[in-house]
Amino acid sequence: RQLIVAFLLILPFVAEAPAQGPRILWIGNSYSVGQPQSLADFSAGLGLAAPISHQNIIGGATIASRAATPSAMAGILAGLSGPIDVVVLQGQSLEATTTFSNPTAFVSDIETVFQAVRNHSPGARAVLYQTWARGPGHGVYTGGFVADPATLHAQIRTTYTAARDNLNAVFGTGSAALAPVGDAFAAAAWDPVLYAGDLSHPSAAGHVLAASVLVEAIREIAAREIPIDFA
Repeated sequence: RQLIVAFLLILPFVAEAPAQGPRILWIGNSYSVGQPQSLADFSAGLGLAAPISHQNIIGGATIASRAATPSAMAGILAGLSGPIDVVVLQGQSLEATTTFSNPTAFVSDIETVFQAVRNHSPGARAVLYQTWARGPGHGVYTGGFVADPATLHAQIRTTYTAARDNLNAVFGTGSAALAPVGDAFAAAAWDPVLYAGDLSHPSAAGHVLAASVLVEAIREIAAREIPIDFA
């Protein structure tokens, strides 16, 4: 079965690729496992210099846990060989929802973590890796916690957008961008091909879709909407 997904992809004609890609710090959990490599592969396919990725990707970790432990954040940043250009911030999959968590706290915790990053790398930009609703048939729906993927997606989208807007208000316009990966999953109607067997984590196709959205936000390159065949 074929899936044709319309999503934002950078223009394939890049005037001149830089000799070195951006230095990226990834702060996330199991949803981000493998995503730095997917981004590197996707960038290479577009003729872009590979990013230099530093990872703090820990299964089950939250933005809140990083914000609550300044010493841990200090340790993460002290381990870097120099300043970074971009920090990718990905919260636990339900951390930005109103049903399961506290969106106001999420927005505040994102600010706290980014402040620590800015103390280390004053020129760093934040890219908020918007996660996606769990796939149709997941227990969050069958268990009656949330009506459907559209409802869960709306909660996640609203909170990540608020977090981006807050960073730009606090640190200045252009300090933060949203990588709306969840929107891309929604555009694909949460097709099961995008999910691993747990209907939560991304499949190989889900990683490709995420990379296509992340590369636009990270590289700040103009985009257009085209179809992709994941069959």
